[in-house]
Amino acid sequence: MKSTTPFGQLPLMTVDGKQYAQSGAMLQFAGKLSGLLPKDPYKALRVDEAVGLDEDLRGKIRPSICRAGP
Repeated sequence: MKSTTPFGQLPLMTVDGKQYAQSGAMLQFAGKLSGLLPKDPYKALRVDEAVGLDEDLRGKIRPSICRAGP
């Protein structure tokens, strides 16, 4: 399926027949639609910090739980 996606990556989200990629962008979109993303720029910055930290930690942990297949 990856070969048919906009950037050759998953996850993928389809909204109104259009495809979107990049989990951070999808997370921002969902936060805005749901009203969970703070309107205050400083509070929104804190949310972005937490999301970035999560991405950093996953990047560090991933090699220990994922291995390349033969």
